[in-house]
Amino acid sequence: MKKRIQCLLTLLLCLLLAFLPAAQGQTILSERITEIRAEAFRGDTSLTHLTLPEGILSIGERAFADSGLREIILPHTLEAIADNAFENCEGLIALVSANSYAHQYCIDHQIQFRLLEGSFGIFALFLENTDFLLTVTAEKSCTLLVEVLSEDQSTVLKALSVPVEAGLDHASLSLPVPQNYSFPSHFVLRAVLADSEGNALCNPYLTLQYTSAYEEFENIQPEDYAENVVINFGSCGFGVVADGAVMIPGATPSGGGRYTIPSSYLPQSGQVIVVPHSDGGQKPVKVESAVDNGNGTATVTEDSDVTLADLYKVFKLDGVADVGEAAQKGGIARMKKGDGEIDFITLSASYEAGPLSVSAKVTAGVTVKAFYDANLFGENYLEQQLYVKTEASFTGKLSASFDSEDLEDDAPEIPIYEGPISLIGAGAAVTSLQLKISIPLDFSFEAGGEFTVSTSQKTGYKYTTTNGCKEIKEIETDHDFKIEGAFSIQIGPEIALNADVLLGILQGSLSGQVGVRVSGVATIGSPDKNKGDSFHACSLCCNLDFALFAEARASMDFSISKKQKVDILNLQLFNTKASLGKGYLSLVNEEECLFGGKVTFGTGECPNFKYRVTVNTIGHLGDMISGLPVVILKGDAEKFSGESPGTTWLYDGDYTAKAIFESGQVKKDFTVLRDAMELDIMEAKAHVVGTVWGRSNNTQAESKPIPGAELAFQCTSDASCSRNVTADENGDYEAELEIGEYQVTVSGGSEYEPNTFPLSVRSCTPFEKDYTLKLLEGSVAGLISNQESGQILSGASLTIKDADYYVVWEGNTDTGGTYLAYLLPGSYTIQASKTGFESATFSFSVNANERTLVNGALKPLTACDPPVVTFHYNGHTYAIHNCAVSWQLASDYCNFYGGHLVTFTDMEENAAIVANLPSSPKNCYWIGLYGSAGNGWNWVTGEPLNFSNWAANEPNNEQNKGEGCVHIFGKKYTGGKGTKYPGDWNDTTNTGAGYASSFYAQGNFGFICEWDEVR
Repeated sequence: MKKRIQCLLTLLLCLLLAFLPAAQGQTILSERITEIRAEAFRGDTSLTHLTLPEGILSIGERAFADSGLREIILPHTLEAIADNAFENCEGLIALVSANSYAHQYCIDHQIQFRLLEGSFGIFALFLENTDFLLTVTAEKSCTLLVEVLSEDQSTVLKALSVPVEAGLDHASLSLPVPQNYSFPSHFVLRAVLADSEGNALCNPYLTLQYTSAYEEFENIQPEDYAENVVINFGSCGFGVVADGAVMIPGATPSGGGRYTIPSSYLPQSGQVIVVPHSDGGQKPVKVESAVDNGNGTATVTEDSDVTLADLYKVFKLDGVADVGEAAQKGGIARMKKGDGEIDFITLSASYEAGPLSVSAKVTAGVTVKAFYDANLFGENYLEQQLYVKTEASFTGKLSASFDSEDLEDDAPEIPIYEGPISLIGAGAAVTSLQLKISIPLDFSFEAGGEFTVSTSQKTGYKYTTTNGCKEIKEIETDHDFKIEGAFSIQIGPEIALNADVLLGILQGSLSGQVGVRVSGVATIGSPDKNKGDSFHACSLCCNLDFALFAEARASMDFSISKKQKVDILNLQLFNTKASLGKGYLSLVNEEECLFGGKVTFGTGECPNFKYRVTVNTIGHLGDMISGLPVVILKGDAEKFSGESPGTTWLYDGDYTAKAIFESGQVKKDFTVLRDAMELDIMEAKAHVVGTVWGRSNNTQAESKPIPGAELAFQCTSDASCSRNVTADENGDYEAELEIGEYQVTVSGGSEYEPNTFPLSVRSCTPFEKDYTLKLLEGSVAGLISNQESGQILSGASLTIKDADYYVVWEGNTDTGGTYLAYLLPGSYTIQASKTGFESATFSFSVNANERTLVNGALKPLTACDPPVVTFHYNGHTYAIHNCAVSWQLASDYCNFYGGHLVTFTDMEENAAIVANLPSSPKNCYWIGLYGSAGNGWNWVTGEPLNFSNWAANEPNNEQNKGEGCVHIFGKKYTGGKGTKYPGDWNDTTNTGAGYASSFYAQGNFGFICEWDEVR
């Protein structure tokens, strides 16, 4: 009887304690600190969460700038914080005390904050008929302030307030609009929760959906952008590609972010093109580079560093998916326009194991929304929503004692749905949308019984530039248990959703679970500690738990514009355990555990566990060594002594392990943190491998390995551990290093500049380390100008070749007409060209670490004026020039004056040209046909080749010289290939075919321009 009364009192006490809040673990600095100095944590990307202790008075300039800080607790003792203390800490949330200096600092500097004294927030605000509707969380009583602002937010047009009761969690509130109040045509709504003195208790919530810009955005249609490339997403919306984008037909992906396109569409670097996407839609791509393959095709490489502003001018996506229908049909869930809640289709599943049977009915739906308009809202404004709604009911029966641990699987679950979801006709809007829904089972019954559970959840987030990320949360539950003995069960749907929106520029994910957990009296006494990875270490402990549980996480990566990039937004939307009676009471425990041997109670599950730790010893070559002495210490107290591999069970905490190798003793500090672990102690040498690379300042040149590079590892603490190694023919090296600090001197022969690098070896774990040396190269720079006017020429094409005529650099002059290229010592030639000018070639030499100046001037093509004959035919104008230039220069000349090299549609036009040749014609005249005998011929105008007048035995690509240009004969020619007559056509090289006969020397060529109008 006494024992039964003790357990009853214990359980009643647990019921009372279950309402106490659980402590949240935080990273805490020393309590002796009173100041965070300037730049103390600047650039520390590993720092994400931090608690500043009471007593800190000030935070200095850029103290946390450019760090990875996402959450910080600021004490009420702070008196000064520098304006730029948190510069570039994207997504930072500060936890502050109400009415403190830190609280006001966050309000003044628009830093997202939460109050330590309670949870407050506004998650939605809109106007419906005559009421303001809001979603509010308020742990304590406060005041809700709603303001109507002018469209530019400079004037408060109407202000309303209403008291808010305590204990609200994402509750819906309605605030009536005063009678006879007339709203302006456009306005902005703002709301905030405040205390009795008017101090903000949460970040203000702002909605722009009633502005003129928002109204215009909602009314736009794809046809409003006739001058732009529009990608249609069907009923879900559309995207308007950035200005200047070009649709590329016939493009095919070739892997690695590359596409093969017709060379006639060769784009420029930085240009946006639209290509077919693998899902049947279309995809905008920003061009990093484009290379003409010389066979009628070109290869485009995609620039992966893009933003919304690079690719899209407007984006509208609003879709929902009914996952139930997809799972029933065994196919991919299809999305439709989001016009309200989804009519779910129920999915049924059942689970049987031993005496337990569970049947489940689950429905689910997914909503994805994204809005963006660079013109109306600016490049830095974006709205995005992502959420999943599930409804589930479960019924179960049990005929005998049973436990989930009796199953073969570690985590039994009921699979409901796992698969992709897509948008109908959405092109490349949502490139990856994967959803998984399952029902994890965790149960223990000591006797038969039955139960029913019903749960529903709406989990997700909404992001806007003005309000940041706000969670979407709705949770409901119902239950009915008829259990005869002690029991424990946790059941509820678990969801995981991942989405890549807008080709990966926007990425979002959700995960979470909601359900019911109910348990009776837990087993009293310690289980067999020699089994499993952990065990409950209390000798006597009582539990009672009857609760709703829910947890969800959301993450979003996005890059809106070059001015606003956020790498990772990762937050826990909610973690709720609405306990009706939940707690533990540890009656008997060890002094070394976290309870210190004292009777201890708390909320949640009893945390007093020991975890398995296995110590392994490994030689410096990575081989496992058994039988070595190992010891584990906590402070000075020995917790384990044995031989490797040795296994023991330890409480959470910091420990030191020691192992004795033949080479000496090695110790390693480690921490046990709520999980079993394998601890490897390695002999005190590290195996390092890597490659020595050579790098040029020329950005067009790839880094290359340096064969035979020399590496000297100089140990700064003990000269005896220094090492010298030589890289092999591939530039690869390896070395065995002891733990310590090194200065590594790397040299690569006479062609490379030697350099010294620091290296820290802090463990014996093998690792890789590459080194890069700079080439001892020189450079060439200069200015390209107009030979006649002296005016600088920007955009002139430059090609540099070495003594073997190999192209080593290609580029263009900048807006100032200048260029710069880095080259190895040697002799070179540079060819400069520009439309409307004659090409020119210059020779020069480069010495190591010196800059050579090579200026050049190009002669305008106007030297070919005037034409010897000008005439009109069939509404076109023709000009015959006897100027001796190459085919390319002739084409450039005609283009420069608004025409093109002559093209022919029939024999009559061909005859008209011959009839108007000058009295003393050139041997040959260039016409606007180019290509090759193998790959076909093309007119420079792109018109179809419906007529030709080739001479006998032509075209023939004589001697395989690359005859890709075409001329018309002006004089009769008799040669080995047959007689050629005026008006016949022949293929030849760009500069003529003087190698065949002096008849074809370039000096014997002219050219004919054509304008498709009377001039």
